[in-house]
Amino acid sequence: MPDSPPVPSSRLDRFAPRVRVLVTVVLAVAVLATEDVHLLAAAFAAAVLVTALSGLTAKAVLRRLAAAEALVLLVVLSLPFTTPGEPLLALWGVGASREGLHHAVAIVLTANAVLLLATSLIGTMDPRRMGQGLHGVGIPPVLVHLLLLSGRYVAVLQHEQRRLRLAMKARAFHARGPRAWRAYGHLFGMVLVRSLERAERVREAMACRGFDGLPPRRKAPPLQRHDIALLAAALVAAAALVTAARVM
Repeated sequence: MPDSPPVPSSRLDRFAPRVRVLVTVVLAVAVLATEDVHLLAAAFAAAVLVTALSGLTAKAVLRRLAAAEALVLLVVLSLPFTTPGEPLLALWGVGASREGLHHAVAIVLTANAVLLLATSLIGTMDPRRMGQGLHGVGIPPVLVHLLLLSGRYVAVLQHEQRRLRLAMKARAFHARGPRAWRAYGHLFGMVLVRSLERAERVREAMACRGFDGLPPRRKAPPLQRHDIALLAAALVAAAALVTAARVM
């Protein structure tokens, strides 16, 4: 059975998981509550610094942000031409406004700052520590367990899909014409059937081991001084950002 993709080690692993989750939430809320472009640029620079301290390579960060950046790019390209305001330029007879461009830049900075914070603080935790962090901030245990199981078995379903695709190629399958749509429909159906069979086997195995529907609950260790210092620094930074946003 294939395991989930390995999580790279981070320099932030010394901090408690629940503290990293709380810091991410606090800073993300502060960034989302800010509209000034200059403050958002400062928040984005701070997020880049945190990402650099996490030990992630630039290639790993870009790979993780690729899917979200496609949606952000779509919004950014449309905002200048759909937001009324002072004309800035015209492209093929359609005017772009200065206000729309301002909103687009703000969205880019906000989205990337939040994504970088989540990637560096939460995305570098292994599933076990992530579950501990989510449970430590009060997320219901059932939801945490479902999240961990989903992350664990997504890799298994991807492995099954790759096996079926390889079997199709071994039978000289080529994606040409409408007949290929039927083949992909069968592929999707087989992946769905095998995922249901896998889920039933996993449920039976867990029941044989005495699973009663709730994950085992362990008492979280007390916070250390560096954990409290990190949380306090995040609260101060968030308060400063929100205060500066109200003043400007």
